[in-house]
Amino acid sequence: MFTLELTEPMQAVRNLAYTYARDEIRPIAAQYDELEEMPWPFLKRAAQSGLLSGLTRMELSSKAVGRRQDDVSSASLMATVIMEELAWGCAGITMALASSSLAWNPVQAMGNSEQQKFFLETLSGLDEQGRPKLAAMGLTEPEAGSDISRLRTVAVPDGSHYILNGSKRFMSNGASASIYVVWATLDPSAGRAAVRAFLIPRSTPGLIPGKKERKLGIRASETAGLTLEDCRVPAEMMLGYGSGRAPRGLAAAKSLLETTRPLVAALALGIGRAALEYAMEYAQTQVRDGKPLAQHQSVAFPLAEVAAELTAARLLLWKAAEMADCMLHNIKENAMAKFYAVPAAMRAASLAVSILGPEGVRKGCPVEKWFRDVRVFDI
Repeated sequence: MFTLELTEPMQAVRNLAYTYARDEIRPIAAQYDELEEMPWPFLKRAAQSGLLSGLTRMELSSKAVGRRQDDVSSASLMATVIMEELAWGCAGITMALASSSLAWNPVQAMGNSEQQKFFLETLSGLDEQGRPKLAAMGLTEPEAGSDISRLRTVAVPDGSHYILNGSKRFMSNGASASIYVVWATLDPSAGRAAVRAFLIPRSTPGLIPGKKERKLGIRASETAGLTLEDCRVPAEMMLGYGSGRAPRGLAAAKSLLETTRPLVAALALGIGRAALEYAMEYAQTQVRDGKPLAQHQSVAFPLAEVAAELTAARLLLWKAAEMADCMLHNIKENAMAKFYAVPAAMRAASLAVSILGPEGVRKGCPVEKWFRDVRVFDI
């Protein structure tokens, strides 16, 4: 099952993602970090090329690589590979590219064919401001956090509709999305059994997007809250409605949280690798006491340790992803991948700052940005 090397087609996709990150993403990373804005011109080009919709449905890797000789899909593995490469360019821009997939996942897992079609059709074309349409997923709440059993957003039946009231926080694409997947409870006292998810277009009365948050890092990706005030949603917009089986709100929500862990690990790895490469190049070109910094043990040994940690984290991540491709239970492996990758990436960024010294914390130095960006994933 699990191998330590990518196949030639997989490596070709990885190289393509790296080239795209190098040529299209990294040159604009500092600009949108400074502006704290979504890179809309870039996203429009990505939409026109099919990259945006491909990342939303995480279909790019499976189409390019296909199935292995043992007839096992490589979609999950290649998704993590692609995300690391893109995050090497800029994790914030990568989040802007891929965050709609967080909303698509429950629609794909729970939604009936009409709901899936409606979701994808809503995202086609441009919005009224000429920007590509995005989706947002609302689970986290001010009081409950992401604890599914303590949701306070309530959906009350009202004839052929549900009336939703409540609020959400920290939603990627939250201020600009054209469609939202909102998690709510039919009965707060019933705990997890009453959890449901609703598909809600932006134009629905009572759905009020919040202002975007200002953040430490990942600034090219928009984060905002959402308020629901007597928001009237047709019953057929409850995910799984009319499918002939009970809606799987709890199971899908837990599955969603599980699938985000390897992607967070991949994003962190991309940042960590970028910081390590920058620090290694700097150490090879800067001379102290008559020899390059890289030849001083006090610099070379920590660089080697971080390189080993990032490599180990990548293999943990690949194992978790390949288990998903083989339809194996991988909750533990997903958690291990994130648990190991994020601190390793943080150490890489911190070491890069230490090696560069004052230059490493100067605005405009990419190491300063990576140091801020990676901290977001430790939350």
